[in-house]
Amino acid sequence: ANATQDTVRNGGQTRLPASTLPEKASYAMAMPQWRIWRRDMQQYTKVAGWDDRTAVISLRMQCDDKMKRVIEAEYGDGWENITPIDAMAALENIIRKSSNPAKEKETFHRLQQLPGESGKAFVHRCEQQALECDLACPHCSKDIIEWCVRDRVLAGLSNDTLKLDIYQNIDKYRSLSSLVTKIEMFEAARTG
Repeated sequence: ANATQDTVRNGGQTRLPASTLPEKASYAMAMPQWRIWRRDMQQYTKVAGWDDRTAVISLRMQCDDKMKRVIEAEYGDGWENITPIDAMAALENIIRKSSNPAKEKETFHRLQQLPGESGKAFVHRCEQQALECDLACPHCSKDIIEWCVRDRVLAGLSNDTLKLDIYQNIDKYRSLSSLVTKIEMFEAARTG
């Protein structure tokens, strides 16, 4: 293969190997995969030095066929006229629409701390899963992610002694950060 086929041009000056492009965004990708893909594409676009139009066109080219069909149906020729930020937001909306929020909520509500998993890692896992869900108050639409994560962490902790202590003093742990601090102190005391 010649060098032209194996590289992507950077404004006519720098050449980046095409093999360094992230894999194509898939209509069926999960939101954590989407976030990684988005970051990789943003970094690639920056390193490549693409202008806005080239970046937007390239974003579409880095999508699977189903994503391209949705882009075509929603934007047609107008896709090339939006900004890279708007293009990323549009792609995220397409992927969000393809996901199943009810299934993601069920997964969230079943999370349990794994054997050997630190409290901090469990909190992070709960926060990441919460991002996949539409966790908003049904009455006022206010974001309730922190409150839901706090409750899920508390319910999913594997150490019954820690859970009992927290439940007995629940007024001290109204925020997620206060709960995380308690968990970290408990774990440090057990290992130290």
